[in-house]
Amino acid sequence: MDWQGILVAFGLLTGLALLFGVGLSVASKFFSVPTDPMFEQVREALPGANCGACGYSGCDPYAEAVAHGKAAPNLCIPGGKDLADVLSDITGQSAEEPAVRLVARLMCQGSPERAKDKYNYSGLDSCVAAQAMYSGPKDCLYGCMGYGDCVAVCPFHAINIVDGLPQVDPDLCVGCSRCVEACPKGLFRLQRVDTPFVVACSSQDKGRRVREVCAVGCIGCGRCVRECPGGAIRMDGQVAVIDPLKCTNCGHCITICPTKAIVGTFKIEG
Repeated sequence: MDWQGILVAFGLLTGLALLFGVGLSVASKFFSVPTDPMFEQVREALPGANCGACGYSGCDPYAEAVAHGKAAPNLCIPGGKDLADVLSDITGQSAEEPAVRLVARLMCQGSPERAKDKYNYSGLDSCVAAQAMYSGPKDCLYGCMGYGDCVAVCPFHAINIVDGLPQVDPDLCVGCSRCVEACPKGLFRLQRVDTPFVVACSSQDKGRRVREVCAVGCIGCGRCVRECPGGAIRMDGQVAVIDPLKCTNCGHCITICPTKAIVGTFKIEG
């Protein structure tokens, strides 16, 4: 065995390792990116949910924007006012009262007991997969299929399937819009949390067709539009839409709707 050759090779490798180590150490000092202490403090304070409710793609870009004075410290919905106050103390920016928060609501009441199916679906438990099969098993083209793609993407566990339909917990929902993006039929809407009533239907079919496929769909009769004392309801194609800023919470619409397509989220006043 050539011990001399082995020792020479070992010495060369050791020397190269030391050389590379010194080179990397020197390079790290010349090419290092200085950290921003304020960014680090802001990022540490954020919850790290990366939900996007602030309008940024995640906590890192939002923290950078706040640290450089390009974003208000009160945009983090999960953190609420307490976090806004913390970020205000860190950055010196004023933490104004946040706008009324938004929550997701499902614009469909077509549970299996209320809405008919046109065929028996036996594929993947996925709304996207079911949608690819003749627009899903629901006879109503606008009906929720209830396979829970929205549940899977919600980072705050605010959605659960109840009686075949997604149910959003407004106390847990932060309005991040992931369910809005995940629903292949576009049945979720972001609405003010204080919205008193909604027309929980998305169908653009004529009234006769709606009655054939769903017991609680909006038939577009327009009675709520005509009789709303505050003029808060209008027709959007074949479905009625309520303006929450004009709604006085009188509850008249919910009592006269012939199919009970209008649902309330608060106690009726008066």
